[in-house]
Amino acid sequence: RLGFRFSGGRVLVRTLWNATLNLPYPVPFDLLGDNAKGWLQSDYLSPSLRLSRGNKGSLFVLVPEPQPDDPELEALLQPPPPPPRRAAAASLTKEPVLICPAQFGTEADYAELVAALEAR
Repeated sequence: RLGFRFSGGRVLVRTLWNATLNLPYPVPFDLLGDNAKGWLQSDYLSPSLRLSRGNKGSLFVLVPEPQPDDPELEALLQPPPPPPRRAAAASLTKEPVLICPAQFGTEADYAELVAALEAR
């Protein structure tokens, strides 16, 4: 068993435009006290894979991190180049709008934005 205490976290999100967003994980670990402690028990171990179960029943599938000093491997891990840009269609007259889901709000919080977009 491996005991641990969370002190922070990051969320990496691959975007549609082939970039990576690196966002802080919004949990106040310092305020959680003993709830930020846990353990991992390895149930299966091989050179390329580790299956571990956490103290709250979560199953983790872990793979070793590649060595960063191998240029061939680093080249393979680079994201692919973005696709070539297409010429804008003549019929498009409005700029695109990116809407994020209402993870931290309600439908009413977006009523004004929806009305403004519908008016376009």
